Amino acid sequence: MRRKLHQIRRRLTPSGPSAASLPLIEYVKYHTLSRLTPSFPQIIQVQTQYGCNARCVFCPMGREQNQIHGRLDDDTFGRIVDEAVDHGVKVLSPYLQNDPLVDRRIHERVAYIRQRRGRRLLPKTKLITNGALLTEQRAHDLINSGLEYIVFSVHGVDAGVYDYLMQGPKFETTIRNIEQFVRVKLELGSRNPNIEVWAVRTKEVDAQLVEVREFWRERGIRFKARELDNRAHPEITDNTDLGLDDDEWKYATHCTIPFWRAWILWNGDVVLCCVDWERKHVFGNIHDSSIHDIWNSAAYRAYRERMRANDFAGTLCESCQGI
Repeated sequence: MRRKLHQIRRRLTPSGPSAASLPLIEYVKYHTLSRLTPSFPQIIQVQTQYGCNARCVFCPMGREQNQIHGRLDDDTFGRIVDEAVDHGVKVLSPYLQNDPLVDRRIHERVAYIRQRRGRRLLPKTKLITNGALLTEQRAHDLINSGLEYIVFSVHGVDAGVYDYLMQGPKFETTIRNIEQFVRVKLELGSRNPNIEVWAVRTKEVDAQLVEVREFWRERGIRFKARELDNRAHPEITDNTDLGLDDDEWKYATHCTIPFWRAWILWNGDVVLCCVDWERKHVFGNIHDSSIHDIWNSAAYRAYRERMRANDFAGTLCESCQGI
């Protein structure tokens, strides 16, 4: 019954990086936000440092041609946080197109956000990481920083499948680190962060999905299976190692990303979305303009108009596909 419902949902859910778990929610979000776009992004992700310790077979990391390596300076990060707090951003996540733990000071970034917001409830802080670099000390640092959400990307519960898909991190190390993180949280008596595990639904992961759900249920951790998308990168679609046929990919037609989320690279570039790995659409740079002015710029508004008209020719969205 569960598999049948999933097949129905797959036929209805818009593909792509913004697809929600419930099709109706995604359609409502799109039709609402595309017409009533807020004057400031509600979610902002900031790349504090380029890099990742993994080379997942379904990720463009290491394949991009126009990416730049570096680290966000403290003054610029502070300006981003200040503007986000002053505009009531819902979630401010100090990671983008990287594993946040490559930044050895990521806990300081989170702590600064919490300090700057003061008694305000927003913005919340969230990280998504593969967890392979999560030592016991870093677990203490992140929990004590006030982090509110942490998601671990763990693809399957079979070491062979996981190690193959991740191309770097090792299954045993990752599981040990996550279990250690849970233990440290309990020892500190902390309510936060909320912990989840996500997996991308490759064919290998799908084949063991029942076991995966049970594995994390036994550990008291919420699990979510996410649909596979090509990150708007043709090499991912053509990756024969994924074992997918051409007709299994479909184009995203209802994407909410440019209508409520902003993405800032370490050099200050505000790009279209999380899959703009090669900086195809840069709407401005925060060293030259505020986030507010870039978000409401003529270039950003013109792109949104093209999305409303389903005019994707020559854009990054033209290559965005999902399963």
